[in-house]
Amino acid sequence: MSRMRMIIAAGAAAGLLAFLVFGPLAAQTAPPAQDASPGGGPPPHKRFGPHEGMSAELQETMQIYMLFRLTEELALSEEQALKLMPLIKEREKAGWEFFRLQAEAHRDLSTMVDDDDVSDAEIENRLTALRQAKRAYHQQEEQLELEIAALLDPRQYARFVVFKQQFHRDMQQRVRRLRGMDRKGHRGDRSE
Repeated sequence: MSRMRMIIAAGAAAGLLAFLVFGPLAAQTAPPAQDASPGGGPPPHKRFGPHEGMSAELQETMQIYMLFRLTEELALSEEQALKLMPLIKEREKAGWEFFRLQAEAHRDLSTMVDDDDVSDAEIENRLTALRQAKRAYHQQEEQLELEIAALLDPRQYARFVVFKQQFHRDMQQRVRRLRGMDRKGHRGDRSE
């Protein structure tokens, strides 16, 4: 095993261990819903989003794990891995930041629409800021995708496209499962 792969494997192992140990704790930091919707859960604007409340350490752990998996799945050379890592980190960081801004905007808008003292102009300003943030994020993501594609051969890039969607879906499912645990560590669907 090359030195680079050993470093990535060690980091991923430590990251995965931290994710498994601290993941349930991070899941329990979700703020409780205050208003219930008719379906029994919190209303859509009060739901805890997929990235809110995650600590920087948990985000970094997921990133390390993703980089390890990418190295293996794409059979990256050491040179490719070294060049790809900063791009993946930048891409993930931009995604976390955008989702944080988006969740903040949605929280703001959910309170603004119910407040008669808030003018339509103020609401429009918040919507415009959200659209601008979305546009900037998508432009940055597109640029990073082009840089990533330039580092990989077509088969590796195709694997990357498939991998990133599957990886994020898997992580979202894990986070949802962890968030379903109550404070005692039992799944929310267990009856006592």
